[in-house]
Amino acid sequence: PAGPYLRISAGDATLEVLDVAVSGSLVLEVRGEGASERVTAVANQVDFDFGDGLGSLLSLENGSGRFIFQDSGVAGVGQVDIGVNALGASLGATTAFAFNTAASGVSENLDWGSGQELFEVPAGPFFEVVAENLTTTVPVAGVTQELSGTFSFAQSTAEGDPYVAVGVSDLEAELAAGGVGLSVTGGRGAFIWTADGLAGLAELDTVNLTGVPGVSLEAIDLALELNNTGADVGPRDVRISAAAGDTITVEYSGAYYHDYLAVSGGARLELAGFADLSGLLRIEHSDTDPTRLKVGAQELSLTLEAGSLPVLSFNHGEGAFVLGTTGIAGEAELAFEVGLIGLSGEIGLEVNTTGAAVNTTVNMPDGGSESLSLTAGNYLRVVVDGHLLLGSTSIAASFRVEVSGGSVVLSD
Repeated sequence: PAGPYLRISAGDATLEVLDVAVSGSLVLEVRGEGASERVTAVANQVDFDFGDGLGSLLSLENGSGRFIFQDSGVAGVGQVDIGVNALGASLGATTAFAFNTAASGVSENLDWGSGQELFEVPAGPFFEVVAENLTTTVPVAGVTQELSGTFSFAQSTAEGDPYVAVGVSDLEAELAAGGVGLSVTGGRGAFIWTADGLAGLAELDTVNLTGVPGVSLEAIDLALELNNTGADVGPRDVRISAAAGDTITVEYSGAYYHDYLAVSGGARLELAGFADLSGLLRIEHSDTDPTRLKVGAQELSLTLEAGSLPVLSFNHGEGAFVLGTTGIAGEAELAFEVGLIGLSGEIGLEVNTTGAAVNTTVNMPDGGSESLSLTAGNYLRVVVDGHLLLGSTSIAASFRVEVSGGSVVLSD
C-alpha cells in the first residue's frame, strides 16, 4: 500500500503499562513524517497480567485493540474478555478497556489501514476496564446481595498495597426481607476491591419501599453502603471514573461495619394516617428476624397534625424501628419540640402500625441494642414524663399524645 510507512509484526510481544503486563500479537506501523509521525499498533489475542496481588481477582484475556505510541506515553482502547473471581460469584463478560500513561488526552483521526477513525482517550495515567449491564453477587451481612449496573475496574495502590478501584454507575440493587423490599436505582459511586472483599458506597437517585402497608419512603440524600472485608477500611478517596477529580471517599471504622450492608442518609418515612418521620435513617437487614428490615434513626423529626393544624413538632430524636409485611414498629427518644403545646422532660415516641404486639431487638452500631416492646394496636404516640407548657405556665405532668384512627388524643 501507499506510504511512507514502516510496518513491524510481532507475534508475541509484551508491553508494561502502569504495572500491568500487556501481551499479544502486535502489528506496529510508523506512519507520516515530522510532526504528523505516529507509531500505531493493531493488537490481537491480548492478555493483561495484573501480577500476584490482583491476578487472582481480575483476569483480562483474548482481547483486541489499537494502541498509539508517543513521546509522552502509550494509549490504547479495545475489547477484552473479563473474568471476575472474588465478588462472591465468578462471572465473565466481554468489556471495553482503555489506558493512557500520558498526562494529556488523545483525540485524533488516525489511519489504521482501513480509513480514518477517531482514536480518543482521556488524560492519564489510568488503566480502566468498563463492563456494561453487568450483574454479580456479593456475600455480606448474612445475605447474598445482587448488584447490577455499569462497572469500571482500574488498578490502584494505597500505601504500597494494590487494589482494584471499582467505579459504578446506573447501579441497581434490592434489600429484601420476607415480603419487604427496598429497591434502589441510579446509583453512582466506587468500591475498594481486594482479596479480603469489597468496600464502598454509591449515591442513589431513586429508592422504593414495597411490602409495608401504609408506609412509603421518600429519598432525600441516600447511599448504598457495603463492606464485607471483615476489617476497617479507609478513609480513602476512590476513583469513580477516569475523569479528573471524580472520586468518592470510602471509610468504615468499627466492628459493626466489618460485615455491613445498608441504605443510609436523609430520608422521610410517610405513615399514612399518622405522621411523617424524617431524618438520618440507616436501613439494614434485621440480624434477629430475617422477615424484617431494621431502621436506625438519628436527627429524627415528626409533626403531629389535627387536620391541617400542626399540634406538636419534634426534632433531634434518635431511635430504632422495624419494617415488616404488617407495618412499622419502633421507639425513639425526642429532645426538642415546638407547637401550640410545649413539652419538656423525658419524651418518648412509640409507633406500631402492625396491629399486633411487637417484641424484638435491634442491634446498634455502637455495640449496644434497642429492645422494642410495644403493645398491640395501630397507633403513634408521644409519651411525656415532665412538664406541659401553655404560654408562660408550666404544669408538671405525665401523659401521652396519641394519633389513632385519624384523631389526636391527649390522655393521662
